[in-house]
Amino acid sequence: MGKTDEKIQEYSPFKIGGIFSVIGILFLVIVYGAVTNAEYGQVKKNAETTLQFVRSLCCKYDDYRLGNLTRDLQIVINKSRTLSSYVKETQESLEEYADMQDLTGICILDADAKVVLRAGQRPLEEKALLKAIRKESNLKSIIQDSRKTYADQIELEGRYYNYALVARMKKPGVILCYDDITRTIADKNELSLGSLLAGDTFEDDAQIIVTNGKKVVGTNISDLQGLAVDQCPVISASGQDKVQNDRELIELRDGGKSWYGKQEFYRSYYLYVFYSDKNVFANRIYYVLIACAGYMVVCVLLANLLEHARKLRLKHMEKEYHLVSTIASIYEANLLIHLKEDSWEAVVKSERFSEVIDRTSSAREMLKVFTDRLVQDTYQEGFTSFAELDTLDERLRGKTFIGYSYESKQGHWYLSLFIPQRDAGGSLQSVMLVFRNVTDQKKKEMEYQKQLRVTAEEAKRADDAKTDFLRRMSHDIRTPINGIRGMVEIGKSCEKDVQKTDECYDKILGASDFLLDLVNNVLDMSKLEAGEIAMGHKPFDLKELMKDSLLVVESQAAQHGITIHRDAAEGDYWHFVGSPLHLKQIFQNIVSNAIKYNKENGSVRVWCRQMSVDAGYATFEFGCEDTGIGMSPEFQKHAFDTFAQESDAVRTTYSGSGLGLPIAKKLVEHMGGTISFVSEQGKGTTFTVHLPLQIDRKYCSGEGESKTGDVSIQDLRVLLVEDNELNMEIAEYMLTDKGAVVTKAYNGREALEKFEASDPGSFDVILMDIMMPEMDGLETTKAIRGLSREDAGSVPIIAMSANAFADDITRSKAAGMNAHLSKPLDFEELFRTIKRYGDAGAS
Repeated sequence: MGKTDEKIQEYSPFKIGGIFSVIGILFLVIVYGAVTNAEYGQVKKNAETTLQFVRSLCCKYDDYRLGNLTRDLQIVINKSRTLSSYVKETQESLEEYADMQDLTGICILDADAKVVLRAGQRPLEEKALLKAIRKESNLKSIIQDSRKTYADQIELEGRYYNYALVARMKKPGVILCYDDITRTIADKNELSLGSLLAGDTFEDDAQIIVTNGKKVVGTNISDLQGLAVDQCPVISASGQDKVQNDRELIELRDGGKSWYGKQEFYRSYYLYVFYSDKNVFANRIYYVLIACAGYMVVCVLLANLLEHARKLRLKHMEKEYHLVSTIASIYEANLLIHLKEDSWEAVVKSERFSEVIDRTSSAREMLKVFTDRLVQDTYQEGFTSFAELDTLDERLRGKTFIGYSYESKQGHWYLSLFIPQRDAGGSLQSVMLVFRNVTDQKKKEMEYQKQLRVTAEEAKRADDAKTDFLRRMSHDIRTPINGIRGMVEIGKSCEKDVQKTDECYDKILGASDFLLDLVNNVLDMSKLEAGEIAMGHKPFDLKELMKDSLLVVESQAAQHGITIHRDAAEGDYWHFVGSPLHLKQIFQNIVSNAIKYNKENGSVRVWCRQMSVDAGYATFEFGCEDTGIGMSPEFQKHAFDTFAQESDAVRTTYSGSGLGLPIAKKLVEHMGGTISFVSEQGKGTTFTVHLPLQIDRKYCSGEGESKTGDVSIQDLRVLLVEDNELNMEIAEYMLTDKGAVVTKAYNGREALEKFEASDPGSFDVILMDIMMPEMDGLETTKAIRGLSREDAGSVPIIAMSANAFADDITRSKAAGMNAHLSKPLDFEELFRTIKRYGDAGAS
């Protein structure tokens, strides 16, 4: 800045002002000329664009007018031809035709163009029209060549006529038909150049004038429309005789006003477009003023250059102040530490900080007191290392800050930062030590970490549960399988001992029943946890249901020498609507557990009593009290957990799966009830279930399904589709043993071929496995239902599948099957199903 100041001081204020003035005048002259040329060029371009637009309007107008004229003349020609061909040449006929066709007049001329007959009320007009027509050569041409016709529009003494000439048919001569269109021509030509341009506003307020050489036929200036050419001031000034298509603008002066524009001749029109000089150079003064103002601004900026340099340092200091203020608003304490002087000053500090550090002047002593009194003991060592001033320069090298988080003795969390303050040479002179309260963020972080640990623990428990499930299932499945294989070996070695063989068979059935119960329980638990259990809605007798449930477990109780005591049932209602299958499962699971975990020669007491009736529902209490081994207080907390058992010894001794109680609890909750228990280890357990049951209001005594004894499927024709050899052998034996006629197919494609090859009605029922090679049961069923034979849609198809989930049954029904039976098959149920559908199919 010093050299600049010296140069400026060499000139006096008057010299500097003179130089700036000369430069300013030259600059304004240049701007004036540039703006004038630019605006002149823009007006020229606008004029050319406007003339192009007016030319297009003239072209459209001529086309429009010619179209109207052609249409009207064709009408007159058609009327003339009709007269020549079909109307008699009599006075009466001509007058009647002229009146009917709305013609002004009709004349029939002989070969010498003399009038033979006429019709019309305007003889003077007819005379003038004939005079004008006789002068043209078209009349003689038509007389000489009868194939020719001629039509035109003519103006006579301010009136307009459309006329047509055609040859006479039987005699030489011409027929003239004419129509006075003076009154209608204005309506027909309702679109005019004047209407096209009237009221239009063009860029820069362009003034448009169109003449036909005599008068103004189109303009956007209402006062000039219709004026004669010599009455229009702009045309008079430019001279219509001098019109030529020139690329340059012309300048007109009239009455002290200046105009710039262009003119040209197009078709039969003289076109003019002019702009007032005020509009042409409207922005010139504006741009000159802007340039003047800009130049003045530059001069002011140059004049203030020195002042700006002087204030630069002040602005820099203001920025530093704002930076410090911003930091102060974010951080709870801001301490400026001067390293060489070992001193410090507080920019911002809280009341608590002031109480602790205000009495120390040394920066190192202040940091030591701060650490001892405000930092939690656990973090004091780390904060001391962070606040070591002797190593600070090295630790901050190449960094904008370093930080450390700690917990205060008051339980708050703080983030402390050292921010370096360096001189122009990059040497560390001082540091800003700031403290920010991050308690909320720290709590969220700690909560997040805690949640991560909980999630990890849950994942580990789930993994452990899966491992434990596989271990338990391995044990529970291998144990009965081992028993089955052992009994088979014993049975083979004792084939002649019938009693021993029957005993082996019974034990094999018992082990297979356990396996089936285990699989069913696992499937039920899976459905319950997935929410796929569908509760039934059918009528049932609660007393009969309780009786049937106890009958199932009585044999189990007898084997263990356990006595079942039934209290008398108490209640007013015994017929309900609901899910009897699941209700029976609840009872059997609870009572079965009471028997299974009872002592030798123990007892079980069960009861059923009505507690209340409300809004069509009766709430019942079902109880089961046993004298068994009971549960420990610790195990009682997990009694309803999946696969929960007191110990592995219990599992081995009592052959339980640990799924009975969880299934019972899930079912009770699905039915809107509650289940609870009281237990004492070594003395027994009492379970209590409260369930609301919907009363069957439609029940009438005597209603119910009749039960039949043995089911006969004698002579029913069955197509058995099964890919497993062993299952095929068992099913074939059981069916043929009951008298059925069996046809076998080992896959879906074979079954479809045998069904297609058979006569309609050859099979009463089809037993279909689902999972088979080549073509599965669902695909085969769809193919059978799609055949074009009379029994394809009616033959009963019953699914036999190891897939027992609800969606498997749904897919079977959707494929066209009538029923779905789950493996292992209950053959009594199979026979009843075959009987029900087979009889219907046979009929």
